[in-house]
Amino acid sequence: MRSLTQAASGVTAAAGAVTAAADTAATAPDLDPQVYLDPSVSPAAFVGPIAVKHIPGKGRGLVATQQLQPGQLLLVTPPLALVEADLGEIPDHDELQEVMCSSGAQYTSWQAAWLQALVCSVEHGNSSSSSSSSSSSSSSSSSSSSSTDLSVPDMLPPAGYSSWYGEPAAGSTAAAAAAAAAGPRVPFQELGLDEERLWGAIVLNCYGEGFQDLPATLCSGAPINSQLGLWGPFALLNHSCCPNTVNYTLRDSMVVRAAAALPAGAELCINYLGRGALRPLSQRQLELEACYGFKCSCDRCQAEAAAADKAADLHVFHALRRASVAQQSRGEDSLEATAAFEKLVEALRVRYGQQVVQDEQLLSAMAAASSQAAAMVAF
Repeated sequence: MRSLTQAASGVTAAAGAVTAAADTAATAPDLDPQVYLDPSVSPAAFVGPIAVKHIPGKGRGLVATQQLQPGQLLLVTPPLALVEADLGEIPDHDELQEVMCSSGAQYTSWQAAWLQALVCSVEHGNSSSSSSSSSSSSSSSSSSSSSTDLSVPDMLPPAGYSSWYGEPAAGSTAAAAAAAAAGPRVPFQELGLDEERLWGAIVLNCYGEGFQDLPATLCSGAPINSQLGLWGPFALLNHSCCPNTVNYTLRDSMVVRAAAALPAGAELCINYLGRGALRPLSQRQLELEACYGFKCSCDRCQAEAAAADKAADLHVFHALRRASVAQQSRGEDSLEATAAFEKLVEALRVRYGQQVVQDEQLLSAMAAASSQAAAMVAF
């Protein structure tokens, strides 16, 4: 009877936790439904239960300050700068820099503060992370700096901040309110940043996408374009090959949501590689090292590395065993070959355990699943 009571209590507690999670998800702020209906409405800037924190081996990063539910809205931020092109044709870095440095480009104090922060982060090796594109955009590398400086500009722009495009008509009440809230705009030439320094910030922090959020854009009737831009607070997110957030652009704003239930204190990560995250471990590591200057050590990379090493070793084991069986079937048994094979078996047992070596189905599955094992076939 006591065990049944304890089980019932456990079920009740679990049900209560599910209900609490559902209530949290139901009451969490979300986008105004009008953004899905009216192309003139841009998502309002928003910062959810997240905070800047020093991440060992990476620098600055963003963490959850409370338990998060899948799909929960975490960040909506307007761009510091943005260029657009036809659907599927992502603009390049040069185009973004040209627009940002043009004589007509004007920056609010909020935009200017974030541009200064991104440039300084790159120069001083404290760039925590940044964004990536699905195919040809860039990301910032997670710095290995030991600096614990967590200072960043305000995550939210001033109330009434107008977006990079689609501003209210000049002379309107809305335009006057937005201009007053954002403060005076300053040309790039007065920011104290030369183009070379800006280039570094662009390459390491920009995000490009071949299209905006398609369902939302089609629903509202807004034109669908490709984009390349800089989003300040979004650049604080570090990379993982198994990210726990999902990001997309809606109009000119960057939207970030939780991709799973996450505990308080969990580091929030995005994927810098876009579709490249589907590539094998070796290819992902090469791209991250070459483009962003770091070697990923996320849970996925560590697990795949461990499995790949084991599968490669066990593939050699199978290959030698097949060769030994074939040799024996031809009556060409060799004491030397048999001794070498037995030594290999013993080494694998020491390294991976008796059961792993004996489980032939597991061995075959692991060998077939490993790209490194496939490469060993020629051997």
